[in-house]
Amino acid sequence: MSAEVPAWLGSALSRTKPYPTAAQSITLEVGQIRRLEPMDAGSADPLLVLVMAVADCNASASVAVLSPEIEMGTDADLSLPRRISGLPYDLVVLPDVVGPAWFVQLGPAIATNVQLGALTPAGIQLRDSQDSRWSWKEGMLEALLAITAECRYQLIDGDPAAIADPAAFDLEHVGVEDRTRMTLATVRLLDVGAIRVPVAALRVAPAVSTSPAYESFMALSQAIQRRSSLLIQDEPIPILETDLLRSIVNDPLLHAVTGMSSRLDDSVRCIRVASVSALWGERPEPDKQVFEVVLKGKRLQVVVAHVDSPGAFVV
Repeated sequence: MSAEVPAWLGSALSRTKPYPTAAQSITLEVGQIRRLEPMDAGSADPLLVLVMAVADCNASASVAVLSPEIEMGTDADLSLPRRISGLPYDLVVLPDVVGPAWFVQLGPAIATNVQLGALTPAGIQLRDSQDSRWSWKEGMLEALLAITAECRYQLIDGDPAAIADPAAFDLEHVGVEDRTRMTLATVRLLDVGAIRVPVAALRVAPAVSTSPAYESFMALSQAIQRRSSLLIQDEPIPILETDLLRSIVNDPLLHAVTGMSSRLDDSVRCIRVASVSALWGERPEPDKQVFEVVLKGKRLQVVVAHVDSPGAFVV
């Protein structure tokens, strides 16, 4: 019989917990225990997981499922006693029940520095499919597949969903040098079909031949003509929740993200934004930031990378 779930674990898995914030997400490290949330509240049960690997390039992490049902462990699983985790309850680690998750799905770390090499097998070998632990483990895998479905789909088969920051073309917000860098990067990405450009980028781009940014404007216009299907129309911003905020009045990026979202398959939940660092001020990680946007109940992860930082925006 499974052990009764203690109050602290029930609280950790409660669906009433708020979504994690970007500040919580960008401190991800291997060996942390965190709460894994579905992308949309209530669409799947939350899980406790151990962070196994972190991929900053696409803001995703590989996680293994944890369970307090220690009697269900096999020789392929690992026992995580409270004396090692620092938590008030023993857990079992399922190293073969692993999947990808977006950073914004992972709540604050409740334990850190868990080293698998220090752990011992959690039980005896599975006998056969009649062993009750067999169906239990299948259930744990199904639960993980349900909660990581969007991330897994996009990383393997989905749209890379990259968009150019329209404010990075506006000389009211950026200098000519940054504008030129942004244009050259966007043209290169357009030529290989790896980025979409909001209409707002053309509205702010100067077309006057005396402008120092005229040549870059022409290069961008020509690239868009070659790839007109990659032009994104603005859309009105619905009521939304987001920490994607900066000191730009009526920020066109929010309109662009809204327009981009409406064109994407519902399973595509991570949008990458190519921008320049001058637009983002002083931040803990200047080359890349991860934000959360909730549009009409649909949660998105927005990853901002800067074309003026070597290697920060790679397709």
